[in-house]
Amino acid sequence: MKIKSLLLIILISFPKISITGTNVYVKNCTPYTFKVTNVEQKGETLSKKRWNVINKTITPYSKIKVLKFNRDVGIKKRKKYIFNIILKTDFPELKDVQIGLYQKIKGKAVGSKLWWSFSKNGTPKKWFANNDATWLSPFILKTNIISPNHYLHDLTLRCRTFYAGKTFKNLEYLIGGRNYHRSYTIEPVQDANKLTVLGYNTYLMHVKVLGITAEKKPGLEERTKLIPEQIKGYDVLILSEVFVGKLRRKLLVELKKMGYNYSTCILGSGFLWKGNPNKYKLGESLSQPFIVDFNNPKFGTDKMYTQAGKGDSILTKKTFKPSNGGIIIISKYPITKTQELVYKTKTKSEDRFAKKGVVYAKINKKGKNYHIFGTHPEAVDVEARFNQLKELYNFIESQKIPKMEPVLIGGDMNIEKKYEAKMLNILKAINPPLIGKEKFSYDLYKNQLNHLKLEKSRRLDYILYSKLYKHPENSYNEIRPITSITNWKTKDFYPTNDLSDHYAIYGFFDFSEPEPILVNQFKNRLP
Repeated sequence: MKIKSLLLIILISFPKISITGTNVYVKNCTPYTFKVTNVEQKGETLSKKRWNVINKTITPYSKIKVLKFNRDVGIKKRKKYIFNIILKTDFPELKDVQIGLYQKIKGKAVGSKLWWSFSKNGTPKKWFANNDATWLSPFILKTNIISPNHYLHDLTLRCRTFYAGKTFKNLEYLIGGRNYHRSYTIEPVQDANKLTVLGYNTYLMHVKVLGITAEKKPGLEERTKLIPEQIKGYDVLILSEVFVGKLRRKLLVELKKMGYNYSTCILGSGFLWKGNPNKYKLGESLSQPFIVDFNNPKFGTDKMYTQAGKGDSILTKKTFKPSNGGIIIISKYPITKTQELVYKTKTKSEDRFAKKGVVYAKINKKGKNYHIFGTHPEAVDVEARFNQLKELYNFIESQKIPKMEPVLIGGDMNIEKKYEAKMLNILKAINPPLIGKEKFSYDLYKNQLNHLKLEKSRRLDYILYSKLYKHPENSYNEIRPITSITNWKTKDFYPTNDLSDHYAIYGFFDFSEPEPILVNQFKNRLP
């Protein structure tokens, strides 16, 4: 019995050997399938017990773990071990190309050092150990692609390392490319009974704490210059994450050239301009200090009137409180009333550093009133998000809007599919049919600004209509990938023509009165 007990203790103390080290992923941001045809070893040979091929098929728009290899056990000091993952694809213009994804490890006294590289029909010319070298300067597979219905302009390979709660770094190869530019500007709709609305999270965020940069989104200045030309033509724009004052000013000045004439103030900073911050209370409706008329002589010259004041920082230097909520509503037609509400619901997430809330604009299009509510609720805390939506519903009802006038609710709602029904129930709203090819407004595969992120693609943006007020005869939403004609780039970001980490959401609404049915027409409809 003693011998059996001793053997049991030994087995428990020394479990079956498992491979711990580096995982190699391939993120496929194309509509084509890539297959692993072979994994070669070069240099020193690592025991098969120390590495393993996990998957051999990389489906479109997916991230697949392909290879796993040890980084310590079995690795000899100063010896080099090389893996080459060979890929082939059904992509027509690369059918004769053999893609090599290389990894090299060199043993140290403890553990090993990692390098990586690429090849196309050959051997790698250079090895890398720096993320910037292979992320900001991608390996070109194909340029000037000409394929029917293909959204990519070129095909590139990028690579980066990342930790995932392990001692050793993981590797991620990304196959993707720059999107073809497609224009989503529209011709103005003159019919007073029809309204076109574009909701767009602009990703224009520069987080400062006490005046010191804590986070800065890529290409702020570059994207601000390019966005206005790509969002023109719509009756109403609901923009979110326009936090930075000087960028708001540039946007509004450019949008005036595109035919826009009015805007609300930026959410949450109006009370500061009135000089009475002590009177401002969370959860209480507040009239904004003024409606911005782009034809007013103050526009473009007066910093406050052009919405460039009170908002260059997320946290103000004096009060250490969030300075604005990033939401503004812009219209071609007169805004006759504005109100705002900063949500009372508190959250512990990083969203507490912005004034989450809602902006209301009553817009008169050729004698027809439209009531627009733009919001951007809590992103992380689900319970807080739904409590904020309840505040939004109560805020809408407090406006005493005539029941025969339309009420539209839009923006980055931070609501994915599984929560959609609950959102609609709280707001007592209708989600129009979604048309077009795109299913995700927050896309981690097609949108290059999201390629570094480890989340999942989902739809977060909506333009809804309230079922308690006038219903449209026809309506729909469409997710629109807003891109620029030319690339923009910075020293910290590779060339791309994506303009935000979100795609825009377009809402079309036709509130025309149904034609009356004449007696003869009615008789003709009888069976």
